[in-house]
Amino acid sequence: YLYWGSPMLSAMWNIVSLLSGSAILAQAFQWFIGIISSLMLYILISNRFSRLSGLVGATIYYLTPKFIAFSSTATYDLAFLAFIFASLHTLLLWEEEKNINWLILSSIFTGFTLATKYHGLYWALSIGILLVYLLGKRWRKNFVNSIKIIISFTMISLVVVSPWYIRNFFVTGDPVWPLGYTLFQSNYWSQFLHDKYSSWNVGPGTSLLHYFSGLWNLTLNQSNWPGGLKQPYVLFQLILLPGLIFFWKHLKINDKRTLISIIIPIIISYMLWFTGYQHERYVMPVMSLLLVPTSIVFSKLLKLHFAKYAAIFMLSLTLTFSICYQFIYTKQFIPVVFGLESRDSFLRKKVPFYDDFKWVNDQLPKNSKILTNYLRTFYFEHDYAIVPSYLNKDIKNMSNAEFISYLNEESVTHLFIVDESYERLIRELKDEKLISHIYANIEAKRITSRTLGHYENAIVNVYRINYL
Repeated sequence: YLYWGSPMLSAMWNIVSLLSGSAILAQAFQWFIGIISSLMLYILISNRFSRLSGLVGATIYYLTPKFIAFSSTATYDLAFLAFIFASLHTLLLWEEEKNINWLILSSIFTGFTLATKYHGLYWALSIGILLVYLLGKRWRKNFVNSIKIIISFTMISLVVVSPWYIRNFFVTGDPVWPLGYTLFQSNYWSQFLHDKYSSWNVGPGTSLLHYFSGLWNLTLNQSNWPGGLKQPYVLFQLILLPGLIFFWKHLKINDKRTLISIIIPIIISYMLWFTGYQHERYVMPVMSLLLVPTSIVFSKLLKLHFAKYAAIFMLSLTLTFSICYQFIYTKQFIPVVFGLESRDSFLRKKVPFYDDFKWVNDQLPKNSKILTNYLRTFYFEHDYAIVPSYLNKDIKNMSNAEFISYLNEESVTHLFIVDESYERLIRELKDEKLISHIYANIEAKRITSRTLGHYENAIVNVYRINYL
């Protein structure tokens, strides 16, 4: 699987939950982490500006459609955001209080972002540049000490994430597998896959115009993204961010310094996101941190007689939209929670190929081992192996004998194939009676939208290996 080598600090709780026999415990933990991330954003804002600004920023963040979606799943994005807010907050505390302990804490939280997902590298670079900026006059007064601070910050962060990088290095030869393929020529990857994923881009474009219209596109031009943005961002940041220019001259000097310190990592993170994959999920740190200046603009608007009603109306509109989205998103779970819908009926609408998984679980012997080209295998109750990405092209070019040898090495007893993958191999193996076709579903459902209930038809075939 593509992401097995990624750092998975926050995902470790999911494994503990599964080992305890409670899948719902993993989701509950991530929901709780979402609450923590909201509190961290509130603290980041309220400690430096006002409680009102903190409350508004944290509320908008908590009711963002993407946050709502992540709160209902066992993903690690909300933990990632909590670590980002904590690392920024503690770094600013170091600058404000000159207490070295805050700097150490910031480096530890930065290490946690690195250990949660590879996109922590974006944040590490962003907060590292902020640290260079915050050192300010120290560079002239004590250059050597400034270098020591940067090295210490970097080393502490690397120590936190090092177990993941060391594991990858010993297993694959690449500490940041597969990102370092060109340098390390790492195992379990290939030049074909490197070129394929390096060229991927799901954003509207990479021109200078697209760069400056990024916030607009993320908020209003969902159709510009391939497949559209299923979970749009609210208008709060887009509408209020220009107001920062108007209110800037009225801010206190300390408030300006703090905002500059927050805007610097926002700009760096956005640049790194824009020049990369441009997945809307990966820009969440930027959109979340933009709530700092925009919530301040909102609190300033409330002090202007002619503008406060417009600000209140805009906030009410945003919250109404978010709450309605929350209701629409949540209502899909209500029938099954209250026993009005069976578990199987619910999962059939939410899990791709659920009926096919269920057939496999009910019909195949318990000691079966399944080889599949499908990645989301949570509902398999048998031992299974996913075709590794780096072998996918090689398998298609294997001879029958080579493929049979591969299956034998993996102790595979059955094949679970989605769509017409390995068509030549399958056809020839059937002709030689080395495999038997035991299940076919030409109307299998590949779910494209769980919330809206959209799906597309696919083909699922199950084969039994006869050579064993």
